[in-house]
Amino acid sequence: MRDFVKPLIIENNEMFEGVYALDSGIVPRAHAWVTWDNHNSGSHSDLSAWVQIDNTTGGSYIKVTVTFVGRGDIIRVGGSGLPAETTMTVTGNSIVFIRTATFNPNEKFQFNFNNVEFSATGDDHDTSEHKGSYYETNTHIGDASGDFIVDVQVA
Repeated sequence: MRDFVKPLIIENNEMFEGVYALDSGIVPRAHAWVTWDNHNSGSHSDLSAWVQIDNTTGGSYIKVTVTFVGRGDIIRVGGSGLPAETTMTVTGNSIVFIRTATFNPNEKFQFNFNNVEFSATGDDHDTSEHKGSYYETNTHIGDASGDFIVDVQVA
């Protein structure tokens, strides 16, 4: 058995320095929605996902997931006019936009996904000659919330 040894206290005048990052406590918020921009009943539909940042704070990361929940499936998606430093990926009926650039409070972003071809129609328009658009030309322009679910994450 060992004998008890009293602990030693040593005076030390050295200082330690470092950078400590603290969370500001404010997490940016945003809301998102999808709009039908155009329908070409001969071949495709054009859409936009919109993101409105709240008025509290900015950030540097936006992820928008747009999932088609209407009839049929998405066959093909094109993209155009994406904001700087934005990527778009398509998996099945979901389109994901990721933007990795600084944003400010109250900013609004538009993520286009054009030339979208669908396997079915939302209004049963004639597809005997051409297929692709979800609705007939010059109809259903605007809100697409019944056909898509949108999730947005910001940081």
